[in-house]
Amino acid sequence: MEELCSKSQELRTCLGKTNTLKEENALFSEELLPLKKSKDEFLTMSNENSKKCLDSMETVDSESASKNKDQQDEIEVILSSLEALEDELSSKSCELGQAIANSQMLETQLQEKTDVISTLELGLSEERESVKLLSSENLELRAHMEDAMAARYSVEKELIERQKISERMKMELLEMSNALEQMNP
Repeated sequence: MEELCSKSQELRTCLGKTNTLKEENALFSEELLPLKKSKDEFLTMSNENSKKCLDSMETVDSESASKNKDQQDEIEVILSSLEALEDELSSKSCELGQAIANSQMLETQLQEKTDVISTLELGLSEERESVKLLSSENLELRAHMEDAMAARYSVEKELIERQKISERMKMELLEMSNALEQMNP
């Protein structure tokens, strides 16, 4: 019974850990959504900046030499900004990859915990069946014991009656013996 309680406690602990892992998995999934959106935004911005850069380069070719210097500076700023965005995109992609790996690890742990819980539930079910069987056997033994006690009581009662009869016979025999002695002096 104590082992059953221990397994029940272990089952509750595993269920608690499983629920915690589910919550962590949900949190990681929620964290992944903004990262995916950020990635898409960065790609869009990168494309727009690339278009701006190309447009600026075409404009530079068509404009005069005095504007050429200003546009060259603007292109450098845009390229610098584009490189920064690409670096940030790369960083966010790494974070996303780590979050996905972590999510997969949590899913694996969750599956392992679920398997442990299933095993424990099966063991618990088997132990319950064993307890039922032992209880049934115990009831049968009690019934046999009660029958044996009733038989013993009956035998003891009969033995007491026989002892009383034996005592009375001894007394009668003693009285007869005394009477015979008095008759034959």
